[in-house]
Amino acid sequence: MRSGAHTALFSRVILSSLAAAMWLLGGGCGTDTGGGVECAPFTLCGEACVDTESDAQHCGACDVACAPEQACEGGACVDLCEAGQTNCDSSCVDLQGDARHCGACGNACDSATPACVDGACVAECPAGQTQCGPLCVDLQSDAAHCGACDGACPPGGICNGGRCECPTGEVACATGCANLAVDVENCGDCGNQCGVGATCVSGVCECPAGEQLCGGACVDLLSDVANCGDCGNGCPPGAPCQDGACVCPGGEVNCGSTCANLASDVQHCGGCDQPCPAGATCTSGVCQCPAGTVDCGDACADLSSSMDHCGGCGNSCPAGGTCTSGICECPAGEVDCFGVVCAELSSDTQNCGACFNSCPAGGSCVAGACECPAGQVDCGWACADTLTDPQHCGVCNNDCPVGATCSNGVCQCPAGTVDCGGQCVDLDSDPDNCGACGDSCGPAAAGCVGGQCQCLYGTADCGGDGCRDLLADPRHCGGCGQDCGSDQVCDTGICVCRPGLIPCNGGCIDPLSDAHNCGGCGNDCGGDNCYLGDCIPGDCQDQSQPANDCDPGGRSCVTFANMLSNPLHCGGCNDNCGRDKVCSDGNCEKYYPATPCTSCPCGFCGGDLCCSYPGSGDVICVEGATVCP
Repeated sequence: MRSGAHTALFSRVILSSLAAAMWLLGGGCGTDTGGGVECAPFTLCGEACVDTESDAQHCGACDVACAPEQACEGGACVDLCEAGQTNCDSSCVDLQGDARHCGACGNACDSATPACVDGACVAECPAGQTQCGPLCVDLQSDAAHCGACDGACPPGGICNGGRCECPTGEVACATGCANLAVDVENCGDCGNQCGVGATCVSGVCECPAGEQLCGGACVDLLSDVANCGDCGNGCPPGAPCQDGACVCPGGEVNCGSTCANLASDVQHCGGCDQPCPAGATCTSGVCQCPAGTVDCGDACADLSSSMDHCGGCGNSCPAGGTCTSGICECPAGEVDCFGVVCAELSSDTQNCGACFNSCPAGGSCVAGACECPAGQVDCGWACADTLTDPQHCGVCNNDCPVGATCSNGVCQCPAGTVDCGGQCVDLDSDPDNCGACGDSCGPAAAGCVGGQCQCLYGTADCGGDGCRDLLADPRHCGGCGQDCGSDQVCDTGICVCRPGLIPCNGGCIDPLSDAHNCGGCGNDCGGDNCYLGDCIPGDCQDQSQPANDCDPGGRSCVTFANMLSNPLHCGGCNDNCGRDKVCSDGNCEKYYPATPCTSCPCGFCGGDLCCSYPGSGDVICVEGATVCP
């Protein structure tokens, strides 16, 4: 609670106490009138007279307590507001800048003067500010509206120049800005949570002295019954953990999950995990079946009547049958279907006309033949009404899109939605299909409104490609649809050569291996090879670092190590990565700018790998990669 709120609450409590004290001094100290204590004008709550108009423990009525961050005003609990704000309809607002309560609670600005400045309604916001809902804000510095209205920075973030940043020493994680050195929820890396009782010290989770991290909690392996001597080693019920060892009561032994008496325990008869058959007893460590039964492994059985052991151990009778004098029998009119079940073939839907001939779901068996109800057809595994069934609409096995209905054999999506790849979606609000099927707003969007992507973090809506960072996206560099070349990258809205390449004659070249521009633009090696920026005689394979001939004339030497990261020769000669891909471990992987982040790790990347773009330091998210380029 802020100091201003503390002061307001303290003042109200003091005033209430003084009022009560003055009343008491005036002779109203709970006078007993014969019918009970008289507290007027206050209220008797228990043994005390209180002012229910202002008492936070008895607000409006006895024992109705306000929350710690609230005060009692006029017999109602209200939020305590920080300095400069006023409680209007249970919300703290700034009467100087809120267009819903401009100058006074409930005084809303109209359409002619929609902005509130210094407590007065005006036609527009001051220079440098934009109206976002009821407020005039600076999109360059407002953390709740950074770069665009409602473009909120992550918790703890700040807005600098219209871009979200974390304070010095912190990084952007999924839950907000975090100091990886001390944050127990993000210790050493985003999302790495320390266990219960642990602390984060220099980015490493540590348990108190004498304890060890087990299953998300710090425990003492010498005494913890769930982790006795080692993580996950639980003691049996009733057995304490002493000096890291489970100790069973006298006369019992530790059988892993329980302490057992091997002389009488039917689950551990004569030894741990030696169960007696069902129905047997354990006497002096030996299993014994009752008289008239035999040990059939899993149970003591009467072979003359046991359904599972009829006439002999393991000889089971079919379901629905009986065992009589050691012989399996089915009821009259039923047949034995291969020892599995007794069935009446004329009416059994699972055995209709023959054993195991199943009727479709919803069907019936009549005189040994499967029939579907009137108006339905047999669609193999089910009877279906092809006029209304969304899984068999018009014909069997014709599935309607998710969310659609089947009407007169035709699939129909609800009003306001369309079929997008087997699912009914609202193109006005679906961020994966915003305005048209397949037009995804991407990760830098707050949502889809009216078929338009609501972009965050200073990005722009580039139609079917969603929200894009025009300062860093090579497919939308400086403007939507402005593609950079495959050998270029987007730097502050301008297509430039990828790091490691240099501009030359209107294109970008690799000065380390280009025999026509070896070490610099226009430096032709003649008949020699270009190796690591130098013209040399001899074959590429004969050099100190193994290299490949990556030129039809065999004069461009690209080292095998360089092929792990070179976007022009990624994994092999002349395997060029596209403009929106980087070369990671010899594979071309798609990437996108990590717009709100200035360093890794970055929660914006979600499950993708956060990396620095090679040679530039810009933060990117690489899809599907396990190592950064």
